[in-house]
Amino acid sequence: MLRKLLFTLAIALGFATTVNAQVGSGTIKGTVIEKANGEPVPFANVVLLRGTEQILVTTTDFDGVFTLKPIPPGTYDVQFSYVGFTPSRKSGITVTSGKLKKLDAELSKGVNIEEVQVYAEPIIEVDQTEIARSVGRKEITQMAVRSVADITKAAGNGITARDNGSGANNVRGQRSGSSITFVDGIKIIGSTSLPKSAIEEVSVKTGGISAQYGDVTGAVTTVTTRGAFTEYFGSAEVLSSGFKTGETTSFGLDKWGYNLFGFALGGPIIKKKSSGERINLPIEIRVSDNGSGISEVYKNNIFEPYVSSKKSSKGGLGLAMVKKIIDDHDGLISFDSSPDGTTFLINLANEVSA
Repeated sequence: MLRKLLFTLAIALGFATTVNAQVGSGTIKGTVIEKANGEPVPFANVVLLRGTEQILVTTTDFDGVFTLKPIPPGTYDVQFSYVGFTPSRKSGITVTSGKLKKLDAELSKGVNIEEVQVYAEPIIEVDQTEIARSVGRKEITQMAVRSVADITKAAGNGITARDNGSGANNVRGQRSGSSITFVDGIKIIGSTSLPKSAIEEVSVKTGGISAQYGDVTGAVTTVTTRGAFTEYFGSAEVLSSGFKTGETTSFGLDKWGYNLFGFALGGPIIKKKSSGERINLPIEIRVSDNGSGISEVYKNNIFEPYVSSKKSSKGGLGLAMVKKIIDDHDGLISFDSSPDGTTFLINLANEVSA
């Protein structure tokens, strides 16, 4: 069964070279027109960038309309270009989960130096029908709070902490059970403990909630974690109220002597190609079973053709083809096997090198 799952996964990779998360993502939509006469510019190139990294690419239709989706929450640049027109670039576009961002652009005829425009967030969003507040990564790192619940309270909108020490929140007098929380599109029941450095955005909806969330009468909290990392980062935090000097004495702010140290490290998984070039492998897939594991006799050559650990099988090309397809996608495949089962670990790049 595990071989069939891996083979199916490998075949899917042969037809798809990118993986996009649909849940918890935003959309940018707009129109590209000619600056001189206001006519739409069809088939113009629209590129979504994060720094120098290309995230999405699309073209305008006959009416000059374009749509970029799905986009993980964050801050991006959008570049517009067409043959015979001066390229234009808008910087500082903030994308929020579950929201549509309206962005129009004008292109001028003639080839000159690329124009860069700084985008300003509109004071009023005409398509906003919900009472909601979103807090991005930049704001979160500057907050003197640590948990998702504390970040949610900072969003306001009638959210208060319960006074029973549970750490739960009440929204406009509703019980905590009347609210729901999603982390990367998955409904969470219980703790939402996440390090601040792993959070990209926290969005809180307290009114005008759409029907897709059911009969929620409290709040809908959507937490989006940071996506695949293209660069390394690290953070550390120290929280202290003092130090205990004895059973009943302490030095510091209070008598409890509470201390906490935390750190986080992140970055891409790296594979070194035969050419010596290093590439990033930020996508991780695990496939597991609860069988009897792979015999020690076959562990060193399980990915070779016609090798099988099953006594009833004469072997075949299944795992060999899986490894070949993953290698062609600049990926890595490994496994960990014990008598309790086997887990295959697949690491893939964001995009396949040419």
